[in-house]
Amino acid sequence: MTLLSGEIMDKPVPQHDLKKTAQAIHTESRDSVYDSALCLGPIWNDIQQDLDAVYRAPSRQSSPLISLKWLCSVLAQSPTLSALIQDIDIEEWAFSVSRGATDSYKIDVEEDVVILPSLMKKVQSRHNLVLNTIRALRDIWYEDNHFDLYESLNPEEWLKWEKIRSADIESFTVLVSWELRIAGERDLWRTLMASEIGDMAIIFQAIDESQAGLESHITPLLHAFRQWYMVTDRVNDTDSATLAAIDETITHNTFAEPFGHERLDATDVQDRICLPSGEQYLLDVENMLSNPDFCAIPDEINQTHFFHIMTDLETIQVSGVRFRDKALAALIFPQD
Repeated sequence: MTLLSGEIMDKPVPQHDLKKTAQAIHTESRDSVYDSALCLGPIWNDIQQDLDAVYRAPSRQSSPLISLKWLCSVLAQSPTLSALIQDIDIEEWAFSVSRGATDSYKIDVEEDVVILPSLMKKVQSRHNLVLNTIRALRDIWYEDNHFDLYESLNPEEWLKWEKIRSADIESFTVLVSWELRIAGERDLWRTLMASEIGDMAIIFQAIDESQAGLESHITPLLHAFRQWYMVTDRVNDTDSATLAAIDETITHNTFAEPFGHERLDATDVQDRICLPSGEQYLLDVENMLSNPDFCAIPDEINQTHFFHIMTDLETIQVSGVRFRDKALAALIFPQD
């Protein structure tokens, strides 16, 4: 989870943008990473034309083209991921495999570049590359399809939406990994089960295998989504990153009111959070948007940060003094 590089836009910027490359790529020069980025569209199309072709697993020394061809050959085994590609402006995005010691993806939304984690000598690094590419593609799907929400939501709803978004990205990763397991990538699934979202994978597998042959993965996907909220560290980390993004928006925004006033609508959320097939998997969204188990801010530091943000938005500061009434502030400090 990283931060956005470059200028902050004059409109609200989603947390998943700000998470993506502002700490720049510290172990390697920016130019080398961006120069090696390739459009994934043509590579994906080539793989689709010969799905039976076998590609040698890449190493750290492999060229970006070799690495991305192998990566696409693995991902193409997932029907859900293949369908998601159709919902993304994939021709607009370039992908680069980092050569530094990075273990998560980064997205530069200004340059439309995705920087994937590095390939080290261990097999697990290739699994990590696959898992983070799944996450990155679902994240891009949000950028391409749901950016409009950030212009209308108030800060409290931003926090709810970012948790929903994070839970969905990880749940989607579990689903695609399960499809790849069915296709024969069993080691990838074992790596996922040993990862920080292994609890989600375990629940998904248990429920899916108890469905007595049903082909739909909607029920296990829903349970994996709910499980994301059961680990407090995941919730706290997402809240912290979202609050930092809100702070950045307040600091750099030139508008008097940088946020909207709308609240999340349950039906709208259910319609937005769907699979590429159009299937909706979230149930009882109305409860999720009001139930403390899903929308509370459990960490006290994050709570304090949120209250400070709301105070900043509800008041103005003149000569070091905060006022809720602009007219009163002008009377007391007319020179300011």
